[in-house]
Amino acid sequence: MAEYRMLTVTQLAAILHKSKQIVRRRVNDLEKEGLVEVTGREFGRGRGRPENSLGLTEPGVDILKNRGLLGPDVPYADVCADCLFCGDHQLLLNWFRIHLNQVEKAFPRVSVQVFAHNSPFMPKNQNGQILIADYSPVPGTGMQGVKFTPDAVFGISDQRQLELPVLFESR
Repeated sequence: MAEYRMLTVTQLAAILHKSKQIVRRRVNDLEKEGLVEVTGREFGRGRGRPENSLGLTEPGVDILKNRGLLGPDVPYADVCADCLFCGDHQLLLNWFRIHLNQVEKAFPRVSVQVFAHNSPFMPKNQNGQILIADYSPVPGTGMQGVKFTPDAVFGISDQRQLELPVLFESR
């Protein structure tokens, strides 16, 4: 959950290859333990009530840090769902990542690596900036210009072919 920051039960079931009922039961247990927060979403795209979103609580993040699954210096704000600017956008990005992960299942000789710009696992340079950010220089001025950060980057590697990096930005 830390990697995706915010999920729905349907998304978590797709990631774990479990039924929604099993995932919902486990999420309820984690919510009772205070490790996961379940939040109702305000808007939906179709009929009926929108699916709840799930996110880690501070105690949930602390457990990941204590077990070495998350770096001790990662701030809670980099993991929590309620710190996101746009939840629906995050859920859309998550669906993209979930579908990309299916490529490995369909083509076993292929591996996929995805880095979302807001992932707590995103590699950073010496200045603490994420590696997928770039600047467009302003011609003739020597100024750095506008910062560009895609929502995610991914690479698909084929054991028999060269690696192909791809950028993804949703609007």
